[in-house]
Amino acid sequence: MAERSIDRPLTLHKGQVRIEGGYAFSSVTRRFDSKGDVVKLFDEGYTFVRHGFLVDVRYGILENLNFTISSTYKTQTERHEEVYVSSTDGQITQLFEIRSKKGIEDLFIGITARAPFTSRKVDLIIQGGLYVPVGANEDSRPDHTVERIEGGRRLTYRYGSFWGYSELAASFGGGAKYRTKVYAFTALVSYDYPLQESKNLRWTHQLIDDRFEYKSDPYAYQVPANLKFNLEIERQITPWFDLSLLFHGEQSNGGWQEISGQKYSMATTQLYSINPGYEIIVTPRLWLRQRVSIPLWGENSESPFSIYTSLVYNFFPFK
Repeated sequence: MAERSIDRPLTLHKGQVRIEGGYAFSSVTRRFDSKGDVVKLFDEGYTFVRHGFLVDVRYGILENLNFTISSTYKTQTERHEEVYVSSTDGQITQLFEIRSKKGIEDLFIGITARAPFTSRKVDLIIQGGLYVPVGANEDSRPDHTVERIEGGRRLTYRYGSFWGYSELAASFGGGAKYRTKVYAFTALVSYDYPLQESKNLRWTHQLIDDRFEYKSDPYAYQVPANLKFNLEIERQITPWFDLSLLFHGEQSNGGWQEISGQKYSMATTQLYSINPGYEIIVTPRLWLRQRVSIPLWGENSESPFSIYTSLVYNFFPFK
């Protein structure tokens, strides 16, 4: 448990339990359009922040084989700029939109195996798993309200959606780690793809006097496949302090969405970021990790600036 970060294998030791709990704060003020140009969300009338709470539990079944289970609870609220509409009779209607997205992401259950013939300098792994839906799988019914104000009324539109997929998705990948006396170089890649098409509800509303009526229509969609990779270099400053620089990239493609009985392809998305970070071994059992994510470029994606902090606890329950 007191191994330096660069010396650790990419799997746990036999009988080892590792529990990580973390918090991620993301500020989303920009996005990348279809040409890769930066668009400021403030110019479009909104910005927002995102909060994420991660739990990751791993167990070393064998010296070269470990089990992983993890998930994240996320929440964000978009508050759009108010819009004023004047009618012919002089009444003013004030429109305000709030979009909330919160809930538990799909539970990841996976296995990682390390090649037994690896040396002290090199690790090779393969991994696979499933994303299992555990939270909501449909957008909630809107909760719009009407308020009477001086000279008119205020309409507040509230929409709610969920995180994750509504059906099973599979994941497989692999990676390698190479070590020197004070450096380590790690490359990881994974590919996630849906096993079934998903279902959701599309909500519409009608305002009658000061009361909203709602109607939902089911529709199908296909979650895009998602390719992710990490390239990391670590520098062991002292036995208890490690610096790292990680380059992360991901891109999705192949999804579609049903509209009026027709299937329309989803746009391909890309996002690439640079992520400096560090790890401190506080005690052999307890580690502190922190990482900053800075987006570099992308297409059809948000551009969040994120700070992730976590505590990692290690122990051998059967020794």
